[in-house]
Amino acid sequence: MLKNILNKLKSVIFKGDNHLGVTNIRYLPRWIVICIDIFILTLSILAANLIMRNLNISFYPTFNFYERSGIILGVNIFFFLFFKTYAGLIRHSTFTDIVKLFLASFSTFGVLVVFNYSYLYFTGSKIYILPGLIIYIFFSFSLLLLFRVVVKQVYLLFKDHKGNHIKKRVVILGTDDNAISVAEALTTDSIRPFELVGFLSNNKKYKNIRILGKPVIQYQHSICENLRDYNVQGVLIMGDTLSKNEKNDLVDDCLSKEILIYNVPMVEEWNKNTDLTNQIKIIQIEDLLNREVIALDNHLIAKDLHNKVILITGGAGSIGSELVRQIAKFEPKLLVILDQAETALHEIENEMQEYFPELNFITELANISNMYRLALLFERHEFNVIYHAAAYKHVPIIERNPHEAIYVNILGTMNLAKLAIANNITKFVMISTDKAVNPTNVMGASKRAAEMYVQSIQKERGVQTRFITTRFGNVLGSNGSVIPHFKRQIAKGGPVTVTHPDIIRYFMT
Repeated sequence: MLKNILNKLKSVIFKGDNHLGVTNIRYLPRWIVICIDIFILTLSILAANLIMRNLNISFYPTFNFYERSGIILGVNIFFFLFFKTYAGLIRHSTFTDIVKLFLASFSTFGVLVVFNYSYLYFTGSKIYILPGLIIYIFFSFSLLLLFRVVVKQVYLLFKDHKGNHIKKRVVILGTDDNAISVAEALTTDSIRPFELVGFLSNNKKYKNIRILGKPVIQYQHSICENLRDYNVQGVLIMGDTLSKNEKNDLVDDCLSKEILIYNVPMVEEWNKNTDLTNQIKIIQIEDLLNREVIALDNHLIAKDLHNKVILITGGAGSIGSELVRQIAKFEPKLLVILDQAETALHEIENEMQEYFPELNFITELANISNMYRLALLFERHEFNVIYHAAAYKHVPIIERNPHEAIYVNILGTMNLAKLAIANNITKFVMISTDKAVNPTNVMGASKRAAEMYVQSIQKERGVQTRFITTRFGNVLGSNGSVIPHFKRQIAKGGPVTVTHPDIIRYFMT
């Protein structure tokens, strides 16, 4: 039990980048910290010596002042290095840093006491007198702690003054551990774009209570009823804090008062590699839909994707890019992202490098109607699975340019299917559209023709590739969807236009 506690304490104290790094310029501030700490120790020795001299009390004979000071400084500096009190940034000092200071100071005291009485036992004289040592430890620990507190407060005041004009004043809904963790994250680093005003609660026991120095704002019927009094610009809600209906009511209430709603992930869902600010998102339309999340059998999916070479065509599009994000989580052996849109391909490449730095992936700029280009790609990589999402999908544009639908949607699919069979690809998944059902436009007809080809080629003798077709329809918020179009119209002040007063749209999320 004791061993486990000591190991836990050791991991907390020594975790992270604690090397002194003499030759690395980014560690220079740590040397400055050590120099300042040594200066504080020297002041403490002088203060303790001055006090002891003014007491005029007879003590055991001791070493002279310079010898005593050298021993005390040497032992104290050793424990600074041992506990690495210099390792943390002073402006971000935490309780762990205080614990390190405490351990360094009182380990110094313990060792010096042992030295002192060991020397007394063998020689009959002391190195230093105990009251002076106690005074020194008290002064040194207090001044070291004060130095860190002052630096941190000055830094926070400076940052607050510098960044206040661009911060959004927000409140956090709830007073549980998750809410407090988010509040601590927001208040620890004041360069974040949010200024925490307080917490929201309808629990009467929190009336006139403050948490982390921020007030708990009471509400009865409407969550946003009292927020104007505090000049609040946004409300942060955590995960499933509210039911769907409560969330809809909150949005209606707050938007009518021009207050934004932000979603914050639960603490256990935080991405440790990404700043919390980047994980706080304005609430999306899909968050307000009363739809249950479908639980997938990730173990079964992993068998198809883990350690496999996978090709995703149209990988920079709205559906293709989401396929890339989801498949990346299953750690494929190689993920090849193909698209003909240069800018979008560059964006998904940057995203993968940021969020999946360990992922083995490449991007390929190519048009699937170019059989020669695809053949070279299949020669270079031994694909196991193909997700075919590349297609032209904007109905009005394809209606005016039907030849492009034939080249890409039909011929491109044929090219990929032929290469899949020739290279014995295990699985070929074609992403189609609901507009292929009894098509009334060129785009839908081209996708239906591609479906029919894939279905027919599956029936040929000797074909080992398994062909699968799945239809998507009106993916909420995707490129070309009406939702982004409506958002732009609303942002401009309206009007919001529809093709018919009785039109009904169904969306996938």
